[in-house]
Amino acid sequence: MTDTELSSGVIDKQIEMKKQIALAIAPFAMVTAGLAQSSSANIIISGQVKALAAITATAAPALTDTELNTGVTDKQMSVVNEKSNRNVGYSVALKSANAAAASSSQARMKPISAGNSDLINYSIKYNGVAVVLGINGQATVTTAAGKTPGAGVNKNLTITIGAGFPAADTYADTITLTLTNN
Repeated sequence: MTDTELSSGVIDKQIEMKKQIALAIAPFAMVTAGLAQSSSANIIISGQVKALAAITATAAPALTDTELNTGVTDKQMSVVNEKSNRNVGYSVALKSANAAAASSSQARMKPISAGNSDLINYSIKYNGVAVVLGINGQATVTTAAGKTPGAGVNKNLTITIGAGFPAADTYADTITLTLTNN
């Protein structure tokens, strides 16, 4: 054999050996790749906001003798603040204690003294809208489809009393406002 042939045979053998080594290593590379692992972790960030249903009202001013005798029209008795964070809304019910006790749709102030049967009837507006009480002395005055702003919503409660001549006494009624989340 010539040097060229020898050299060519050696090169061929080297190439063949490299192929065999590559074929022998390939399964190990696949196994090694299969053994390569990864890991991940999830971090859940969460919290709960509790439902808020709040209603507050400023104190009603006392009605004067003149107002009870001559009457008043749309006298502001309170500023009511409705506050709810329910995105599906809320409602507010208004109830006159004296109307409810009498199973009546007429709001009325009753005297506190025994033996005095005089009543002072009055009408109510809530946020400028006349309130129509049911026979149970109650009415829904707000039906909201969403939440209020963070500071809530202010609404005026006013009353109108006709002129009359009630007996000397102290007259009163209690209006209850109830906010209920949907």
